[in-house]
Amino acid sequence: MSYTRWWQPIVVVIVTLAGLYFAAPNLFPRATYDESNTVQTYVPVPLLPFQVNLGLDLQGGSYRLVRVDLDDAKASYMQDIQRTGSNLLRDQGVALRAIASDTNVRFQFRDETAMLGAREILRQQFPNANFTDEGAVLTVGIGDEAFELVKQETVQSVRDTIERRIDAFGLTEPSIRIQGEDRILIEVPGVSNIDDYLEKLALTIHIVQQVGATRNNNETLFMLLEDSERVIGEGQVPTQYLVERESCVDGADIQGTGVGTEYGVVVTFTLNSRGTKDFATCTRNNIGERLAIVLDGKIISAPSVNEAITTGAVQISGGFQFEEARNLSTLLGTGSLAAEVESIEERVVGPGLGAESIRSGAIACLVAMALVLVFMTFAYGLFGLMANVALVFNLIMLLGLLSLFGATLTLPGIAGIVLTVGMAVDANVLVFERIREEAKAGLDPGDSVASGYGAAFSTILDANLTTVIAAILLAAFGTGPIQGFAITLTMGILTSMFTALLMTRLLINLWLDALKPSKLPI
Repeated sequence: MSYTRWWQPIVVVIVTLAGLYFAAPNLFPRATYDESNTVQTYVPVPLLPFQVNLGLDLQGGSYRLVRVDLDDAKASYMQDIQRTGSNLLRDQGVALRAIASDTNVRFQFRDETAMLGAREILRQQFPNANFTDEGAVLTVGIGDEAFELVKQETVQSVRDTIERRIDAFGLTEPSIRIQGEDRILIEVPGVSNIDDYLEKLALTIHIVQQVGATRNNNETLFMLLEDSERVIGEGQVPTQYLVERESCVDGADIQGTGVGTEYGVVVTFTLNSRGTKDFATCTRNNIGERLAIVLDGKIISAPSVNEAITTGAVQISGGFQFEEARNLSTLLGTGSLAAEVESIEERVVGPGLGAESIRSGAIACLVAMALVLVFMTFAYGLFGLMANVALVFNLIMLLGLLSLFGATLTLPGIAGIVLTVGMAVDANVLVFERIREEAKAGLDPGDSVASGYGAAFSTILDANLTTVIAAILLAAFGTGPIQGFAITLTMGILTSMFTALLMTRLLINLWLDALKPSKLPI
């Protein structure tokens, strides 16, 4: 009679090899950051498929708590009302002049009749706004309810934009979380300076009225801008452009960017629903004209409008080199911060502290593992040695699982690994004690093993299930270090269940099949 099922070796070997494959890259040097330039450059050394990311407390890096300027958010919202309202009323053929301040927008019409018609149009577009009128002037403000929504959307937008900027430069595993009403916590491992990613870059797209202009005849309606230093070569004279002061869309409307190569190198980007509508109006009325993409007062690109773009999917061509297209895509993708941010607390965590934490954690893990190995060997003899082999592979598979899912290892995460080492043999202890009881009751070795595993299974499952539920709740509702501990603990329980119930039992069954002992050495 064979105690080993045909599928057991296959499953154990496949899972073990997979764990080794995903864990192995962690033995090689890690990616580093070249901070010799203003913007940190990500340098992979070497390029490996999977490595566990080290958290801020282990790798060192930048910690920054910032506050979003909600007054600036309100002013930006007023400018959005001015732009959207102006475009909407122009589509309706209503003549007007719109002036935005920090608290309201004043729409000036040719007469009171035009104002009354425009008021109904704007009420439908901005149902939560406050409207007051005086003659041919309509003033649009923002109510408390609308401002609450604006605050939430602004803080979320700022958080998302910062994340896009950091991701655009290849910085791995930033932690960017909203705290309270107007604060954002930013943790970027491996980088000591993140000021560049917090600037309120003004990214807007305008209609070009004249290329090579020498003067600005109407400061109210037009601006005179020149090429950015980012796009002109050495020795070239910047070209000046006369552009409409009012923008078609801004960086906050851009949701995603990319580079395509199907018909030459092109830059692509997509717009949100508001930007799609505004851009459709802008391009429909200006086919054959040029658009100026303006970043911080300088034009980084000025493509021509070949057709009305109504879908929100925009493509820019023009003989780009791939690197030029990638840089332009990155600049477009960084977007504009929806409001200014102010640093409240900042500090740089040195990598030396992280290295010491890793050494201390590794020592604690090795000491705990050594003590467990000694205990299992003396307590259960040969079976204890089999459990020890499974424990070693348990740690390898845990590391592989963390690497596979791109988990970030923090100091609490190391604590979770140390705890996993102690918990990993719990299932083996329960099983071995039941096997010992069955053997004392007179069952033969094979039946004792089968009965021991069968009787202990429900207890093992219940104990680990309750721990997993607690860990999942910690991961769902906790933040930062608590999440790191919970994730490591959860994955550790999964690997421990596998090694205890499958790997250790496979080793015992193979021993039973090979030697057919008359008595168990336990």
